[in-house]
Amino acid sequence: FNIPRNSLYSNIYMHYNTSSLKECKSAVHTLHQMPVPLHRPAQLSIHIDSAYESIMNEQLGVLKVSDNGQRSWVGGTYRDGWIDTEISELGSYAIGYDTKPPVITPIEPGRWRERKQIKFSITDDLSGISVYRGEIDGRYALFEFDGKKSLLTYDFDNERVHPGYHRLTLYVTDRCGNKSVYEHALTW
Repeated sequence: FNIPRNSLYSNIYMHYNTSSLKECKSAVHTLHQMPVPLHRPAQLSIHIDSAYESIMNEQLGVLKVSDNGQRSWVGGTYRDGWIDTEISELGSYAIGYDTKPPVITPIEPGRWRERKQIKFSITDDLSGISVYRGEIDGRYALFEFDGKKSLLTYDFDNERVHPGYHRLTLYVTDRCGNKSVYEHALTW
């Protein structure tokens, strides 16, 4: 753990301890008893428990762990049994992994034709959405993503969506490379 000079807004007497949490693949490292924001990012490296070193490296990352055990993805890069990352506040951190693909949920597909709009909710349980791509009949379709609402929307393009049979395909990938595909036949 390395905090650059002049990163703290005031002097603190830092407390460090470790604990364990079943969902984590390393000890939980607590850097001070409460969150303290940093003016500049600090470098943090956490060693992976040897039992988990065989997990795909891109699926491993640093998690921020709250007092109630909630985990949020920070990320990082693998280096010889360690995950290196930058943190913007003191708190509790551990190694976790994300093997679950994103969830693609169509919103009212029976009303897509009437509304001339296709909507999906796309969510990921840990690392977050990285990439999405929509296609109609194998050709790229421009979907707009509202990250706050996890909502993906496509407004019909009259030149592309003409009466007849169409094939909609949606690909969604999270930050750990887990992928989901949704396919749907459209007729109008």
